[in-house]
Amino acid sequence: PQPNLPGKHQWENACVVAQSIQLLQDILPIHQEALIQGLQNIKWPGRLEKLVENPKQTIWFDVAHNAASAQAVQDFFTGRAGHKSLIFCLLKSKDALETLRPLVKTFDHLVFFTPPEEERYHDACYLQKISMKLGVSKEKIYVYLSLEKALSHAKGAPNNDVLIAGSHYIAGQVRHALAL
Repeated sequence: PQPNLPGKHQWENACVVAQSIQLLQDILPIHQEALIQGLQNIKWPGRLEKLVENPKQTIWFDVAHNAASAQAVQDFFTGRAGHKSLIFCLLKSKDALETLRPLVKTFDHLVFFTPPEEERYHDACYLQKISMKLGVSKEKIYVYLSLEKALSHAKGAPNNDVLIAGSHYIAGQVRHALAL
């Protein structure tokens, strides 16, 4: 059954779950109806989570903080029409180059910000330099000192999709900024 999560990668994850349940039936019996209900009702905050949707714009949140999760996000957004902006920050413990590599291919504008705990995060200007190294023109990159300013910029642009990404740790800040 189709999971209630967007993205081809979630379909693949659901297949692994279904096969695992089938293999473990002797020691962990789970009825087919329970599997179907679970997949149809699953919610996973921070994984291609649709936060705001209106006729003008959809705002998404994904914690995409490594190359594999960034690639899954890139695959999803490549299939979506319209103008797209990425609002992004990343912990210093994460590889900025490899995380940004798939993302810069898909988003029309990159909006970087530095969270309040700035010593833990890559500086937004550093992320700008990495993006330029990956071939993004400076005119497509914006740098802000806060998520609120970055969000204000992206909401004012002609975006169909805005993705906020890069860290589990900004989830509360994202929800606060969007008054959720």
